Amino acid sequence: MTSVTYETPEATITLPPEYAADDAEAIDAKAFISGYIDALFFTEGLYEEDAIYGAHLDDFAPDTLDELREDCLRFVNEHAPLLRAAFVFAERKGIDYDAERAGADLLFTRNRHGAGYWDRGLGAIGDALSELCRGDTDWPEVTPCMGDDGRVYFC
Repeated sequence: MTSVTYETPEATITLPPEYAADDAEAIDAKAFISGYIDALFFTEGLYEEDAIYGAHLDDFAPDTLDELREDCLRFVNEHAPLLRAAFVFAERKGIDYDAERAGADLLFTRNRHGAGYWDRGLGAIGDALSELCRGDTDWPEVTPCMGDDGRVYFC
């Protein structure tokens, strides 16, 4: 395996071979999606005044749940080398970080919840992952809401 160069809007990161994985199959996508969903409920469903308070996974409109899964899979597929680098870096530094936490960080970072990739001790790798989810990117903020039919949608 050779080095992988990763371009972000702010920097170029060259990942050494041991950090890089060139296929998304090396990432546990199911755990990534699970982490993302847990973070969504944690940030938007804990309190009565929250948009999806009391909702469960079964309450998601099928199209919304498909959109959520596709969004997570697209992030994993497009950024597998950087995610894999984050996991290897974290392991070497003794940081407990895996696909589930990375999925949660996608939601936390894109929705600006004050925690996320930049906040995990992952150095430049965490900063680069954060850049992908901030501002005018392919992963803008998502806002869940409860429809009149009792289903969860993205508004």
